Amino acid sequence: MKLIAPDNYIGDTVEVPTSKSIANRLLIIQALAQSGDVLGLSEAKDTQILKQVLQSLPSVIDVGHAGTSFRFLTAFLAIQNGVFTLTGSDRMKERPIGILVNALRELGADITYLEKEGFPPLQISGTQLSSTGIIVNANISSQYITALMLIGPYLPSGLEITLKGELVSLPYLKMTANLMRSCGVEVSIDGNQITIPSGKYQFTSLAIEKDWSAIAFWYEWVAINKTEHLLIKDVKSESIQGDREVAYIFEELGVQSYFDTDGLHLSFHPVQKKKQVLVFDLNDTPDLAQPLIVTLAAQQQKAEIKGLSTLKNKETDRGLALKQELSKFGVEMEVHDDRITIAGNQELIKPSEAIKSYEDHRMAMAFAPLVAMVKELDIENPKVVEKSYPSYWEVFSRLGLDIEK
Repeated sequence: MKLIAPDNYIGDTVEVPTSKSIANRLLIIQALAQSGDVLGLSEAKDTQILKQVLQSLPSVIDVGHAGTSFRFLTAFLAIQNGVFTLTGSDRMKERPIGILVNALRELGADITYLEKEGFPPLQISGTQLSSTGIIVNANISSQYITALMLIGPYLPSGLEITLKGELVSLPYLKMTANLMRSCGVEVSIDGNQITIPSGKYQFTSLAIEKDWSAIAFWYEWVAINKTEHLLIKDVKSESIQGDREVAYIFEELGVQSYFDTDGLHLSFHPVQKKKQVLVFDLNDTPDLAQPLIVTLAAQQQKAEIKGLSTLKNKETDRGLALKQELSKFGVEMEVHDDRITIAGNQELIKPSEAIKSYEDHRMAMAFAPLVAMVKELDIENPKVVEKSYPSYWEVFSRLGLDIEK
């Protein structure tokens, strides 16, 4: 697909979907409660897959690329009646699941690896879990811990989780706890200890807020395109999402924000005293890595981004994917185990080949705004955005960009 930037942009209003992260948690809660309505459910492919699975619970479940759904279902199916095969795409079979499986086995779950040890696909025979306390490695993925938290009330004596090592993505655990409390289950997060009492969810209905992970790509657009004004409709200031932090991060890159009854307003104002080297820690918000790093490269800003140890276990190895695709623009960056450094001294050149999306929705959306600088840009497999933001290209075109499919 080719993107072509216009001489003049014609739109200044965009829409974003509701939060996929909130929706997926509420769908599990709704299924366990066997009642309630989730209002404003996202059209994201991941969310729709999870919804369909929970409605029918087939014996063979293929979630494709939906990593969150796979992890949440691993715990959910462990306490359901029946025997299930849980599988996914080729990339899903490369994404580790051993930490979650080991924790569930300690609780009494019956789970078997069908191919490679520690990785999908799984055979899960639902049973009554018994143990109440487990120790979980906290430096790999918060989704493992959330999956356990969500089923915690349905263990006979509740669940105590002790977190081992440096915790990544803490805001996602706080989001889970917040939603559980909203549905009648008191959750305590005290340091490295999570305590969940036995009980049942009392779920009637909850509305889902807009997705701040998606909003991040419009902060990127404003920063790269130096947009004077962009309205993101129906976004509220208060949020339980950790990626709300994007508003503060992008202040250092010249994007200012304010809210009114219409939504969130963004505008670009050049930073008067920009630091020679910018340092960011994304340990709590790793999904902001791609829009932030691409923006830093576009602004020729020397930077160090820390807290990225989980990037290699996402839809693709995001650090290496960023390095490979940004090199097509002449950008120099180094990828380490938990951090990325950007040289920040290169003016972007127009790439001579298409940008790969690596079956990763955030790669496609992160590189699209660079069309404002190079005027024309080819992106492979644009449909990958369906995973989280199905209307992204349609919304993008309303700004005046020409999209040749």
